Parts: sequence; structure tokens; C-alpha cells
Amino acid sequence: MGDKEEEAEGLLGEESLPNKSIRRPLFTRTAFIITIINIIVFFTSLALFVISFSQRYQLNFELRQASTYSPIFDRLDLEMRPRKIQGTLFPDKESASIARELPNAAADEIWEEWELSRFYPLTRDEIVRMGKDPSTVPKLEDSEWGLGDDAYVGAFDVYHQIHCLNALRQNAYRGYYKLTTRNHTVMGLPEIHINHCVDILLQALQCSSNVNFMTYHWVAGQEYPQPDM
Repeated sequence: MGDKEEEAEGLLGEESLPNKSIRRPLFTRTAFIITIINIIVFFTSLALFVISFSQRYQLNFELRQASTYSPIFDRLDLEMRPRKIQGTLFPDKESASIARELPNAAADEIWEEWELSRFYPLTRDEIVRMGKDPSTVPKLEDSEWGLGDDAYVGAFDVYHQIHCLNALRQNAYRGYYKLTTRNHTVMGLPEIHINHCVDILLQALQCSSNVNFMTYHWVAGQEYPQPDM
């Protein structure tokens, strides 16, 4: 009887002893933090990929990358295609543009049509996105134009550039157009206007010029290589 009591007390004593074996948690605090960070990085990368992928299918995506904001990018699909510049000094008569012609009434009509600035309606938000102040832009009144209360006057800059090019062309043939000879010592209004046009075209060329190359070639009858433009 005594042996059984001692055995029972021994068992009870063993049960009352604290379990000194320590189990390591399967998921430590550090591993948890790293997992959360990885999840955040994954979903952030996924979101950026989706945004980038969707932008590439945005209307006029390529043109937007090389230009400041223009409302026309949201309204028209400006399809781009390669075009070879005709730069030869002696083009075929059939393919030569009117820019190669001597002054004449028919060519003048085309130039006047090209340089005519046509109004294009802009909204207030579009003007703000262009970095302009809509409070100083005149409205296209709804009573006259029927475009609602959010239509402001705009025009494509290319018309102004063509006007400046035509002004230089006319000055090159000032006798035909009965223009006075420009004064190279006094800056009057005619000189200010023509220099303004030169500057406008220079800025346009410098800001939107391409990086295409011209090659030079030996040509029969020429002492030096000639550019293939």
C-alpha cells in the first residue's frame, strides 16, 4: 500500500513540474513583417504594371510623350505614319509643292487658306491644363455659336507658323508683293514683325526637330559630296 501511494505521489509530482521544453513559434514576428512587406510590394508593382499597360492603349499615346498637353489628343486619333522629306534642289514638276513655285495668284490662294486661323472651342478645364488663365480668354457665346456656356476661343498654333513662313516667302519676293525693303539699321514695325516670324519658326524647329540623319553622296558633276535630304 505504501509503495502505491509513493508511486502516485511521484506521478502527481511529475505532472506538477513545469514543462521546460520551449516550442518555437512557426511564424515569427520578423517573418510576419517581411511577408506583409512582400505583399505590399507585389500589389504596388501589379498596380503600376496595370496603369502602364493601360496608358499604352491611350489615344495618341506616342504623341503625348513628345508634346505638352493638347485637348486634341483626347478628341481625335492622330494616326502617325512615316513620310520622306523632299529636299532635292530640282524636284519633278509634278511632285513639287507650291512652296517651290514663283509667286502666282493660284499659289497665293492656297497659302492664304493654309494660314487662316480657325477658331476651335476649348473648355475652361482644358485651358487650365494648358497652363493658361481662362479669365482672360474670350468666350464663344452660346447665342452666336450654340456651344453652351463652357466654350472658349482657341486656335491651332500651326496656322500661326504657316503665316510666318508665308510672310518670309513674300519678303523674298517683295517686288511682286509690293513690299518696301526692310531697314537693317532701324527696328520699325515691319522689321519687328518679320523678326518675330523668324523667331517663331526657329523655336518651332528647335522644339520639335527630329534626330533623323542626312547622308552625303558623291554626285556626278559636283566637286563635293551632296546631302541626300
